Amino acid sequence: LRLLDTSYTGDAIVVRRASDSATQAIGFVNNELDTASLESFCSGTDGFVTTWYDQSGSGNDATQTTAGDQPQIVSSGSVILENTKPAIGLAVDNDLDLPLNIDVNSLFAVAQNTTTAAVHYLLWKASTQGFFVGGTSPSILDNFGTFTGSIALSGTSNNGLQNLINLDYNTDYSFGLNNNTYVNMPTSSTLMNINRIQRGGFGVDGTIQEIIIYTTSQSSNRNGIETNINDFYTIY
Repeated sequence: LRLLDTSYTGDAIVVRRASDSATQAIGFVNNELDTASLESFCSGTDGFVTTWYDQSGSGNDATQTTAGDQPQIVSSGSVILENTKPAIGLAVDNDLDLPLNIDVNSLFAVAQNTTTAAVHYLLWKASTQGFFVGGTSPSILDNFGTFTGSIALSGTSNNGLQNLINLDYNTDYSFGLNNNTYVNMPTSSTLMNINRIQRGGFGVDGTIQEIIIYTTSQSSNRNGIETNINDFYTIY
């Protein structure tokens, strides 16, 4: 929900307002989401995301045409915020679909999960792969490639907290949360392939503000990328 690539000239999202189901594209002002235009368009009503644009130029826009499944970004005329920055509010039956399956060699996301229920996914591919932070156990991963268990995060699930999440794949995945790396990853991980931002019915109940996916490993650039993200969101 911010401008990530200065060469990108498109909009950030398309929003549908609840009062009359009209839609409007919302762009950026000073590299941030144009919240003034968003609140003007959704004055006095709720607003829901129908399209979250891919800024890479690859056209992998995340979309949802079913009104009841669209995640929320405006509540009663006010933009949903997480730590002062605009956020897409996710409920368990909301999701945004990608046009094709995307291989994830490296991923950075800013997201929050508030539910303690098990098996709530941030990213999803068919019935074989999923990824989430939070839930019971406490767990980070569930049904991830050939790994069918879960990984405890040092005794805390981080539910209700804004998190900077990192996954990076070489021969297996390393996992990072808020500039910490956890080495207890399964060695049998296979490359994650996604086609949906969360799974309806099993999705993250919380917010998402940013997701960056690379099809090559970014382990050597991780510190710089995470510094850029944290400078903007002030997560840790």
